[in-house]
Amino acid sequence: MKIVTALDGQHSPGPTMKADQAELRRMVVARVAALLTISIWASTYISIKLLNAAFSPLSIMVVRFVIGALFLNLLSPPFRKKTVFKEELPYIVAGFLGIFLYYYLENLATSLTHASNVAIIVSTIPILTTFLASFRVKAARMSLRHTASLGISFFGVLIIVFGSGTFAGMSPAGDGIALLAALAFSCYTLFLRKLGGAADGLRTARKTVTWGALWTVSAALLFGDMSVLSQVFKPEHAPHFLFLGLFASGFCFILWSRAVADLGPGAASKYIFFVPVISIVLSAALLREAVTPAKIVGIVLIIAGSLRDGARDRRVICPTDIPDARAV
Repeated sequence: MKIVTALDGQHSPGPTMKADQAELRRMVVARVAALLTISIWASTYISIKLLNAAFSPLSIMVVRFVIGALFLNLLSPPFRKKTVFKEELPYIVAGFLGIFLYYYLENLATSLTHASNVAIIVSTIPILTTFLASFRVKAARMSLRHTASLGISFFGVLIIVFGSGTFAGMSPAGDGIALLAALAFSCYTLFLRKLGGAADGLRTARKTVTWGALWTVSAALLFGDMSVLSQVFKPEHAPHFLFLGLFASGFCFILWSRAVADLGPGAASKYIFFVPVISIVLSAALLREAVTPAKIVGIVLIIAGSLRDGARDRRVICPTDIPDARAV
């Protein structure tokens, strides 16, 4: 008979150590994926700002999402079973809210105000989503602490919009449109919650981006907004469109899916609060936009309120509770 002692197992830590090392590598890769994704998303405001000089917001969207839809359809072939309109309708609505309406308002806002302002205001999406969810989900009812976190973040937005003392080079209307864009994406996120168990994240993203591209193309044809598309292939424009289509609307989804799967929705979503910081640094370096004291104070308040709120309760719905909620 073999006598088992307390020392047994201390001499054979190999499998456990290897498992721990594999888990550590997996978490490091996931965090790098999340940070890289957020960095790419933050830098999209720069490309959009530069493209706005030659293209309308709708034209930018047409090219971007057609490229993104083609890329995602190559990764996830669409013709696997017969399509039923009733089953497809939620994706049609999601494509309108999260792709067409959100990005149209975001691009329009970028043409009216500083790119960094748009990035900062849109970073309130997790807060707005939580606020809207509190009216629908009993587990998400807002406590006093929760309400205070929302107040801190929105106070930061107000400082950014109205705290500069001058409106030269910026537009309160543009900042307001950016806030509407954030609200549209929050509604999209809550709507996608109904699709959470209907399909894998890649298939959901492929469907919503494809329908969003169709909405966008239809609107462009309706408003006669296709005339400038011949300039897409110019050397000064093509790299920005490829970046927006392949990377920001396609490749980032793969990275973000990995981050959400490995880190969990709550932990991964916290990285979105670094978008304003990255955007302001890039805007200052590439667009020579001024970093005002109001922006700095606003950023600090938004991030402080968002992180305080995000750590409060994992039961509250946030944008990354849906695998593809910000990956389009």
